[in-house]
Amino acid sequence: MGFLASGVFWGGILILWGISLILSTVFHIHIPFFRIVFALIVIWVGVRLLTGGRSFCRTGRTVVFAETAFPASPIRNSYEVVFGEGSVDLTGAAAEKAKGPVAVNVVFGSAIVKIDPKHSIRITATTAFGHVSLPDGGTAAVGTSSWESKSAKGKEGVLEIKLSAVFGNIEVRTE
Repeated sequence: MGFLASGVFWGGILILWGISLILSTVFHIHIPFFRIVFALIVIWVGVRLLTGGRSFCRTGRTVVFAETAFPASPIRNSYEVVFGEGSVDLTGAAAEKAKGPVAVNVVFGSAIVKIDPKHSIRITATTAFGHVSLPDGGTAAVGTSSWESKSAKGKEGVLEIKLSAVFGNIEVRTE
């Protein structure tokens, strides 16, 4: 997606749009500029997917049309998987290391979240036409489900993990 966000791309779009305006005004040649640009972007995305879609879009905490493993540290507040697969390693995460709740969002994809049950962890899973497997064997298909480690029962200052699956799958594994 780097090319679509570059100045070269947008500069070229503006120049071509200006040329199409001149052709339309002076020579009465009407070119459906925005339809052509949209079609070219769709073709470009298709070619990228066919020739190496694994690296279509991958940032430090988001993966789109790809497969990646998010490292154990540094702990980020959110991880997103869209049309792809991801593995989030939270085994070294403790409440004092994370700044606020950790969110893992999956849309039309799948993710594996690895946790250490020795840490004080509380998980809240929300699904919409998806599937979340929690460590105690509990599942959620539509709605909300929760789980907490034995050391988190009734305690404050636990690591909050918020899982969200929309037409996706999240599996929480204890390591």
